[in-house]
Amino acid sequence: MKNDLCRSVVFDLDGTLLNTLADLTRCVNETLAHFALPERTPEQVRAALGNGSRELIRLSLSGREELLPEALRFYRGIYPPKEGAKTAPYPGVVSLTERLQREGWRLAILSNKPHGAVLSLRDAFFPSVRWAAGDREGVPRKPDPAALFALMKEMGAVQEKTVYVGDSEVDVALAKRAGLSCVAVCWGYRDRKELEEAGAEKIASDAAELYRLLTAAF
Repeated sequence: MKNDLCRSVVFDLDGTLLNTLADLTRCVNETLAHFALPERTPEQVRAALGNGSRELIRLSLSGREELLPEALRFYRGIYPPKEGAKTAPYPGVVSLTERLQREGWRLAILSNKPHGAVLSLRDAFFPSVRWAAGDREGVPRKPDPAALFALMKEMGAVQEKTVYVGDSEVDVALAKRAGLSCVAVCWGYRDRKELEEAGAEKIASDAAELYRLLTAAF
């Protein structure tokens, strides 16, 4: 039982726990409209996700990178939206996290999204998940494992009993660099083919399959 109690899982946020695409697209396009730039489709926004808000905005500026500092400040001032938000957990994910916690797993969230936004969304949708971290000054973003190692130390997680769960090539690369078991999910912002091409070996198509893969990891 002691070994069971030290099992840990670190989740990505966007595209893994939460479907944030509608709100991200809305706020990206509000930012672009502020600078009189053409808006982006949800598919274009989806393709630009995974490496944090700075890269998302840079890729959305239609080559106008001189606007990046000001555009990033504007975007971070409106995301997450205060009213009319459409962000929601993926089907079965809330029940999955609750079940894992009942079974003694330690849960955490690690995202390339700004740290304040991560905490806000964690508090809104997964308040029982104690540990959460996002993009912060002076801490390298995923796939650099520094933030992951710091989070694991904080939560008392051990490498051989920790699984990383994410939905992108960035997450797969992070898990490999950290030497962790990895489960990718294909309900988010990358499909199964893209994940396989990124090197994912275990891929879940729904929350029930994710639970089976997690519990079979050790």
